[in-house]
Amino acid sequence: MQKIAIITGADSGLGREYTQQIAEDLNIDEVWALAKTPARLQRLVQDFGQRIIPVEIDLTDPIQLADFHRRLTTEQPRIFWLINNAGSGKFGPFEKIKTLEAVQIVDLNCRAVIAMTSICLP
Repeated sequence: MQKIAIITGADSGLGREYTQQIAEDLNIDEVWALAKTPARLQRLVQDFGQRIIPVEIDLTDPIQLADFHRRLTTEQPRIFWLINNAGSGKFGPFEKIKTLEAVQIVDLNCRAVIAMTSICLP
């Protein structure tokens, strides 16, 4: 059984740093790096090695979350780490944030975290 780490928002910022640090952990077989941008995911593999498994996913899309859940159910890895790092925000006065933008922020920062935690629980 593969011992894995799953990191959302793995392609930039803190997520990229988490990915690098955990990829160096010899107790982890694979680091599943989740993000929306294929080119940046491939860069993680180039920079940190073949233990990085790039997973292109939009965490706000219920269909893609269901597909990811099916993958976990099929492959049955041992999830040793789940780092819910993906997130977004908008700076400025709240009244200037459009309703759709606010909903998208909540979907990623709240709903996606709950969904990923639920999906990854044994």
